[in-house]
Amino acid sequence: MEAEQFADIVIKKGADGQVTKLKGRGPHELGAKDYNSGLLLDGEPSVGLAIFQLPGSNALDTKKAVVAAMLKLKAHFPDGLDYKWFTTPWCLCSNPLMR
Repeated sequence: MEAEQFADIVIKKGADGQVTKLKGRGPHELGAKDYNSGLLLDGEPSVGLAIFQLPGSNALDTKKAVVAAMLKLKAHFPDGLDYKWFTTPWCLCSNPLMR
């Protein structure tokens, strides 16, 4: 994503169709919050993405929604780019009714 594309992210849409973009809300910058850390997965440089469950939501439903979204996004990944994740194993193990 280029900085111009980041600035064009729609953050709000009004009832009568008006659109508020990130660039209309003040200064913006595309970059890391902290450049003092790195992430390796299987010894290779990686990117981490934290996905947090909303209060009151179901962890397994959240996982299913993320799986579906990532499958759609993967269709647009460059050749050779892939993803791995680690999520909700405690949910499946801790309650036999959830298996």
